[in-house]
Amino acid sequence: MSTQISAEISETTKELLESFVKNSGLKKGFVIEQAVLSYIRALNQLPADVLVPAKIVLSHKSAGQVVRHLRRSPRPTPKLRQLMTDED
Repeated sequence: MSTQISAEISETTKELLESFVKNSGLKKGFVIEQAVLSYIRALNQLPADVLVPAKIVLSHKSAGQVVRHLRRSPRPTPKLRQLMTDED
């Protein structure tokens, strides 16, 4: 038994999907189902603390803090220096 679903996707994604199914000879429904299954299985195998959202929304203030943090060049700690120079 199969179920039909509907989802809005970007025009770019639609074009990529249509190009892929045309070139591979696979059915669109099969490709979508395999992609969803692979995505969900991968998420289930990863610890929640390593997942990074695809989109992060920041306030103007917090975005400025991120930029300032990225522009700072922290000095390497002794442990980092040891790790990077250790030849073992």
